[in-house]
Amino acid sequence: MDMRKGIPTKKLTKGVKAFFWMIAENAFSTYLVLLFGGLILSSIIFYRYTPTFQRVELLPEDTQQMFQYELFERMVSEWRARTEKSQEVETTLYSNPFIPTFLLLEGISEELTEKQP
Repeated sequence: MDMRKGIPTKKLTKGVKAFFWMIAENAFSTYLVLLFGGLILSSIIFYRYTPTFQRVELLPEDTQQMFQYELFERMVSEWRARTEKSQEVETTLYSNPFIPTFLLLEGISEELTEKQP
């Protein structure tokens, strides 16, 4: 090997080609290569993005957030107002498509609708 050339490309390409031919000819070796490649890749991603756990210093009790009663009252009043508005909305009653229209005209539909659950 000549020191000026650096990496022996002919040997490297020959070795890579032999490796890929071996994988292509044997299904079990293909499975092993893909399995270990996936394990290596997933372990790299896992260790890179795993959060580091740090100690959290707790605040003294006198500086912690207190319950904000005024904010709670505003939220409850808004919730009640929305509930009242939703109950005031008129609902449209649609005709029952399973009862023929001639029965509706005769008044028989009232008897049928009373028997339905």
